[in-house]
Amino acid sequence: MEKDQQAALKYALRILGLRPYTAENLKMKLQKKGFAMEDINCVIDYCKERKYIDDLDYARRWICNSKELRPMGRKRVFQELKMKGIDVELIETGINELLSLEDEEELALKLLHKKFKDCDLNRQNMPKAYSFLVRRGFSYATARKALDTFFGRIGCLSHF
Repeated sequence: MEKDQQAALKYALRILGLRPYTAENLKMKLQKKGFAMEDINCVIDYCKERKYIDDLDYARRWICNSKELRPMGRKRVFQELKMKGIDVELIETGINELLSLEDEEELALKLLHKKFKDCDLNRQNMPKAYSFLVRRGFSYATARKALDTFFGRIGCLSHF
């Protein structure tokens, strides 16, 4: 390795020690630091070979964390990971492995319980709840099903 490549690698390993990065994010960090593209590509390849960066693993971890910390639907998860520079196929693999349609429905229901206590959700703010779920990346069908289940569980269906 050349001196410039060693400097780029040293910087990459230092920041990878702080938190995980996608290949694209690491590339952007190295570009901002002023390293040449040739050196950056060598460093990215080096890190991939040694599994210092693994976009599929990153996607899996990100999905698991989002389920716990900030629940969102499959569409939103896809968009967020795509913005981080992860390949579409890897995103789809991660989503299919870790976020089934049943999981998505549970997450939507969990969000409704958190946002709307007991019978706070009525006919007037039903569109608000529906929009809330759709903005969080849930499909229209999943949002509708979650709302139906929510009202069935808390006994508020008679209000409609």
